[in-house]
Amino acid sequence: MNARPYTGRRNNYPCDAAVNRCWIKSSVSYGAVSCPHRSHPESPGQAEVSPPSVAMRSVVMIGFAIIFTLLSAVSSLKASGFPKQPGEVTLILNHYRYLASRFWDNDLNLQRYGSDGSYRSATTKLFVEAGIDGNLTLFGSVPYATAVYEDAFSRADTRSFTDAEVGARYRIRRGPDAAYHLSIQGMVLVPLYRDGLNPVPGYRKPGLDARIMLAGGYELAGRPAFYSADTGFRLYPGSDILQWVYTLAGGLTLAPQWQLLYELSGTASRSSGNVFTPENILLNTDFFSHKAGIGLMWKPVEQFGVIGTFYTDYAGRQSALGRAFNLSLLVFI
Repeated sequence: MNARPYTGRRNNYPCDAAVNRCWIKSSVSYGAVSCPHRSHPESPGQAEVSPPSVAMRSVVMIGFAIIFTLLSAVSSLKASGFPKQPGEVTLILNHYRYLASRFWDNDLNLQRYGSDGSYRSATTKLFVEAGIDGNLTLFGSVPYATAVYEDAFSRADTRSFTDAEVGARYRIRRGPDAAYHLSIQGMVLVPLYRDGLNPVPGYRKPGLDARIMLAGGYELAGRPAFYSADTGFRLYPGSDILQWVYTLAGGLTLAPQWQLLYELSGTASRSSGNVFTPENILLNTDFFSHKAGIGLMWKPVEQFGVIGTFYTDYAGRQSALGRAFNLSLLVFI
């Protein structure tokens, strides 16, 4: 017996009753979930199972379409294993604010900056991502930042571009029924600022970043959800800096236009003899730092989305303990 496909707005979801799986095709990626309108394959003489209401079915299917569509844009800022489809372009305008007044020293003790000092920064980044052939995705970003370190006796501030990023991501394996996507990513970091700035926007060296990524979708408490994990290394040729980086991210659909986001990320950096200085936290090269984030994304229409996320540093060595807020505007073309 042939299964009847469900067709949603600008998306088609053909359900194969023989395997009781639904192919969820969005403008970004593919996933597989339990079929919402057929409980199991019919055996000879068995009556057809009555479908649930059209409204409930639509909520489930639209939820999966939204979660996979937005995932590519959300995770693009942190790396994602979900590929974009050929010709698709995502533009993201991202604003990130960070504030710190305490730090972990080399012995993991938490201390306050001296003389009532504090570090704060605001970074605005334009990110562009484009799908080439269904497996290959190209991306790039240009950030502009302001940073201020101030205590009871002095103040230092900087306004400049920071490190531009240009890279490519390639899907090397797609799981059965698109249950997961395994990808590799390479990225080049190019400093866009001059020497002599204080606070320093970065290492003042070109960098190379290579990662492996795994991403997929699943159901959690009957709701569409996703996961995305990446790990890899970053180095700066001409120096002994070597960094291990990771990101564990996920999301859960709360309503057709709303998703809950959560993330853990971190960096462990090794190099010879670097001392942490509160006013130049981006210059430190011998440290580790771990961060947690939680947020919401809202997609009122198919071509536009908004993401708001709160972050906090929760563990580190020779690194700042700070809190941050991130706001992103997304445009899907």
